[in-house]
Order: sequence, then C-alpha cells, then structure tokens
Amino acid sequence: MTQRHDDSLDDFARGETAQVLARDRRTGELVFLAAGQASAVRPAAREHFECPFPGCDSPAPLTTRGGTYRDHFVHMSPHTHPGGPESLDHFQAKHLIAAWARERAAAACIDVVVNDEEWSPDVRRRPDVLATWPDGRRVAFEVEYKAYPVAAWTEKNADYRRAGITVVWIFGHSPARYLRPDNRIGGTRPEGAARGYRLGALTSAVVADSQPVLFINPVTSQIATLWSDGTPLTRRAPTPSGSSDSTLQRSGRQADRSRSRERPSTWPSPTWPNATCPQKEG
Repeated sequence: MTQRHDDSLDDFARGETAQVLARDRRTGELVFLAAGQASAVRPAAREHFECPFPGCDSPAPLTTRGGTYRDHFVHMSPHTHPGGPESLDHFQAKHLIAAWARERAAAACIDVVVNDEEWSPDVRRRPDVLATWPDGRRVAFEVEYKAYPVAAWTEKNADYRRAGITVVWIFGHSPARYLRPDNRIGGTRPEGAARGYRLGALTSAVVADSQPVLFINPVTSQIATLWSDGTPLTRRAPTPSGSSDSTLQRSGRQADRSRSRERPSTWPSPTWPNATCPQKEG
C-alpha cells in the first residue's frame, strides 16, 4: 500500500454514516448523491425524491445538506429508520452492490438477475444480493455489519456451498470490528505510511476458506481489500478501490489488482438504471 492511500484509508474506515440514496418517485429508480452535488440535487430532492429505506415512517419530503459533512439526503420532518444507522449502512451497501452487478451484467450483455430481496429456499437463507446466470449458476453477495460469530458464519457459508452457490462476503466499513490494529507496525511506521492490521477471528476464518477479505463503504462508494498476491494476509493494511476496477464473474467479484492498487476510485454513475440485455432472436 502506497503513501497516497493513507488518507483515503482513514476516510474509508472512519465509519461515517450518511444517507446517500433516495428514490425518484417519477421513475422508481434509486439516486446516489455524489459528493459536492447537494446544491444541484436539492430542488429535485424536495419535489420528487423519497426515502427508500424499508419501514421509514416519513419517507418524504427530502432535502440535501453539505458543508462540513459529506453531502447527504435529509428528512424534512421527524422520522424513524428501524434498526438505526447500521441498518441504513447495510441497506445502502447492498444496493450499491446490486447496482454494480446490474451494470456489469448489462455491459457484458449477460442475462443476469440481481435481486437483493430474493429468497433462496434451498439454503434456507436470504442473500442480500443474488446474481443468476441463464444456466442456473448463482453468486450470492452477503453484507455484514454486525459482529458475526465464526460458528454462524461457517454454517451459513457451508449452506451456500452445499447448494452450489458461490458466496462473496463483504464486511461493513468499520474494519476495527473485524481486524485488530497491529500496534507494532502502528507505533513504528514512518510518517505517511499506512497503519497495519491483524486479522480477527472472523476474517481469519474467511482467509482460511481461501476467500478474499473485502470491506464496503457505501458513503464513499468504495471497496477495500486485504487480499494481495504475495503478501501475507495476517498483517496487511486495507486498500480501497472502486467498482470500476472489478468485474462480475461466476466466481464472484474479481478485482483488477494492477489498477486497484494505483488509486482509490468510486462507483461510476450517480443514477442506476435497471438495465437489461436485449433478447436473443430465435
């Protein structure tokens, strides 16, 4: 991890919660509020946008706010989000993943169904996002913000495997919940160098299962990974990257490591259409 990543890592791992998604009532589409766009989006937000969070008791009207905080949507009347800030982070993260998968599916003209509300009864689980190929092969994306017991993770991971579903685990943007600071590195690192972390019990289990350790920050629209070829995962600083540095494959999310290590990047589009491939003739 290069020096230029250190500030972006701090931004990524701060654990900031902000509502960056709204639904446009005119189209039903989700709208992502990009940084610096609060003023430009405010008129449309007040007139046409609503809160998409399930169970919100006052979804409209909305406005936007910026200034010293990251630009975000704000309810103009008192409201309640069931589950609190962590549930909002989870909701926004899975919709970011779904939007990324839909865009990749459309760009490659692959008939992929992505539905973050779809049940998969053969594993008795409800994937956050499920991508389905025409031949029936599936990839499930699971976003975790809670402190997940290793035994529960192992059981859920095994259920997916028995069902023949590839599962990609993505943890919330509070790495301290899943990693332990490496004080030996942190106390002696050169000025500007990235702080180090050690794997916790759950992330160690993920690595032992030969899976990458991924984190998502829906506020900055970034993915961070501890997975790096040739680098021990027991002592590694997260490297943020964006969805434009990865592709959707039947094995899950595949990162372009040569690109993702050069710079952090963000999700490519502030508006996410429900794109589909044209039907094949015959």
